Amino acid sequence: MRVTFITTKINFERAGGSVPDLDLKVRDMQKLGADVRVVTVFSEKNQDLSQLPYPVSEELSPNKALPALQRMF
Repeated sequence: MRVTFITTKINFERAGGSVPDLDLKVRDMQKLGADVRVVTVFSEKNQDLSQLPYPVSEELSPNKALPALQRMF
């Protein structure tokens, strides 16, 4: 199974509980054998991604409206 998560950013220090929750979901799905990747749309807010065990595609979206961003993917 291929799964793509779309999120605003990957920043464990300043994002509250949503980023750790996403991270755990991705890791658990990988353990179950899924092909998982993450796309961030406000990439300027990302932290260092080199230590993550899954691929993250950084897309910089000029549109700040989430419904429009969902149509992009």
